[in-house]
Amino acid sequence: MRVPVVTLHAIDDPRAYVENESAYRATFQKAGTLNLLLQLYTNQGGHCSFGTESVAAFDALMRFIETRSPPPIETVVSDCEARRGVIGGACRFNASYQPATLATRVYLR
Repeated sequence: MRVPVVTLHAIDDPRAYVENESAYRATFQKAGTLNLLLQLYTNQGGHCSFGTESVAAFDALMRFIETRSPPPIETVVSDCEARRGVIGGACRFNASYQPATLATRVYLR
C-alpha cells in the first residue's frame, strides 16, 4: 500500500539542511510516487522547534490520508492560523519556498 507523506522543514535548520528535501523529492519522483508527497517549509528557525505548524502539518497528513489528495498549502496555512487562537504560537509557513538541490550544500558521493 502506498502511503501519503508530509514533511515539515525549517528553512534555516542548522542540523538537517533543508536541501535534503530536494533529494527526498527526487526519490519520490524517481519512484513515480510524487503524488504521495507534500512538503511544507517554515521560517520557524532552528531544529525541531515547531509549535502550531506541526499541528497543522499533522492535520494536513490526516486530510491527505482520508482524501488521497494533498491539501493545498493555502489550506494548511489557514488551518494553522485557525489553530493559533486555540493553542497559541506562530504560523510561519513559507508557501513559495523551494529548496536548492542537495549538491549545493554537500558533496554527493
